[in-house]
Amino acid sequence: MPPPQPYYKHLPNIITASRMAAVPVVVVLMLFIWPDYPVLLPESSIEHSWLKVLMAVNPHGINNWPLSFWAGFLFAAASTTDMIDGYLARKWDVESNLGKLLDPLADKLMVLGAMIMLIPLGRLQAWMVIVVLSREISITALRGIASAEGKVMAASELGKYKTIFQMVALAALLFHYKDPYFNIDFHNAGAWLFIVALFFTLWSGIDYFYKYSIAKPVNPETD
Repeated sequence: MPPPQPYYKHLPNIITASRMAAVPVVVVLMLFIWPDYPVLLPESSIEHSWLKVLMAVNPHGINNWPLSFWAGFLFAAASTTDMIDGYLARKWDVESNLGKLLDPLADKLMVLGAMIMLIPLGRLQAWMVIVVLSREISITALRGIASAEGKVMAASELGKYKTIFQMVALAALLFHYKDPYFNIDFHNAGAWLFIVALFFTLWSGIDYFYKYSIAKPVNPETD
């Protein structure tokens, strides 16, 4: 029986799990952000308890800077762990099947969770989210088919660029407001970066289908 691994060698998976744990926190913060455009509510809706809570937490409606800042800050901080956990796993030679499963899952949960929450706030178009979601579902299904056929499809560099641009763009869209110190318009920066992310999203998806079409089974059956 091999000796137990030192506790610190579990750190990469713990960091990955913390990235997943940040997702519901970001979502809850965004639940209390009002959209920038006017919201027309019937008088009777004011009696709903959820609206009373929303108004108590954020009574000014469009004055969402603190909530947007903390949502963006937490998302950005969690995104940086995507590089840290992989680096530590390779450095300590503790890469595991669990880590290989959790790492892309954490990325997808973060990206899709933030995108979906940005739609009702008017910060992201629904069709853009549909494009990204369709790509992720298609590639996940393609990987399953490739695995069943014995085809090995290595991770693409384009997929890494896609993830990086998505996370940077979404962090900027979460910050949203113009920075009073550096005069950065986070929303416009995030919108342009997300267009670049969409380009890599589509390109990497096409690249996966091309690689699948030319890939050969590792252990082809012989007659």
